[in-house]
Amino acid sequence: MRLPTFPLTTTAQVLSEQSGPPDALGQSTRSWQPTGAPVPAAHFPAGSRITRQAQLRGVSVAREAYLQGSVNLNPQNNRLLIDGITYRITLVNEWDGFTVAGLVTEGR
Repeated sequence: MRLPTFPLTTTAQVLSEQSGPPDALGQSTRSWQPTGAPVPAAHFPAGSRITRQAQLRGVSVAREAYLQGSVNLNPQNNRLLIDGITYRITLVNEWDGFTVAGLVTEGR
């Protein structure tokens, strides 16, 4: 299955968690920083197929994103920034030519 390029109407920036300098109390700090170039993408409210997959895996999804190419995503170490909103990744599926990610907004 190949993902056509015409519905990829936006871009997704993969964010990786990075360690920062200690804060005033000496505690280590962490932040989400861009990794690599933005990837052509499309995102939609989660459909029934990805919602069922998430339920079987015991995670939640609110949106699904289609990213062009094989994008190495790790739900613990990556976030996606799409249209100015940071999403937490809860589910990743790799297909020939694209990656599908189940997403929830950060903090939920």
